[in-house]
Amino acid sequence: MFDAQVCALREYYRVITWDQRGHGQAAFVSEPFSLWDSADDLSALLAHLNIAQAVLLGMSQGGYVSLRAALRYPEKVQALVLIATQAGVEDENQKVVYSHLLSAWLETP
Repeated sequence: MFDAQVCALREYYRVITWDQRGHGQAAFVSEPFSLWDSADDLSALLAHLNIAQAVLLGMSQGGYVSLRAALRYPEKVQALVLIATQAGVEDENQKVVYSHLLSAWLETP
């Protein structure tokens, strides 16, 4: 989705994209996890790559993860770029949709 931006920016910056737990090639997950777990995963990835501080760009769910990473690991976050995301509480109607999605996900091997 961000291939064009990665190509444009990598000439000037080190650009890292990652497969978040439960997505992409890392899609299979045997147990539920939270966005806080994903923020911990992001912190561990930065440590593994020996990156002390990074600018985090997150869209939608990626924004939720980036915000949580900034809250939990402020020393690792130089700046946030947030696209189509929010910091507030999720709409109650959407919580029901997510609950059904989680149930279907847990029932599918």
